[in-house]
Amino acid sequence: TAAQQTTSAGTYCVDKVTGRTTLQNFAPSSGVGTAVFYMTAANQGFIVGTDLAVTSGYLEPQSGAPFQNSSMTGPYAGGTINPATLSVINAAAWLSSDGSGNISGSENTSGPGGPGTQQLAYTYSVDSTGRIVVQQNGSASAIMYVISPTKVVMLPGLNLDGSQDTNPALSLFQSTASN
Repeated sequence: TAAQQTTSAGTYCVDKVTGRTTLQNFAPSSGVGTAVFYMTAANQGFIVGTDLAVTSGYLEPQSGAPFQNSSMTGPYAGGTINPATLSVINAAAWLSSDGSGNISGSENTSGPGGPGTQQLAYTYSVDSTGRIVVQQNGSASAIMYVISPTKVVMLPGLNLDGSQDTNPALSLFQSTASN
């Protein structure tokens, strides 16, 4: 379900010249053990997978602690980043969070079933690590993480009909509030 979280432990080695970071002894089921990290600055870098999809991503420092529901407040715009397969539904969304545990918004999607639009209504709870459990109709439907006071990422776990999403897509949301 969307509320599950796994961890893995191992060792890493950073090449001082190139920033290439290799991982060893991570649990095979985590998928992390086959990735190579390249550090570009302190606490920043990117990941390249050695899998057939050449999975990739970015590393950046988390900021904004202490985390609480108000860590996610205001309007956000964003959507799916780098869908890995054709079966992933691509989405662009607008969200508004009240900082008290409620999110509303709308989403436009494009996928194998064609385009779609839906209204969104969620509740959420932020823990001390910045991990956000998002619920729809009382059931966990996604996990989000606070990256900074203006950025969150989301990994959905369930389809709109409540079934398990076998093709989840990472989404990135940036605050649209003017500073």
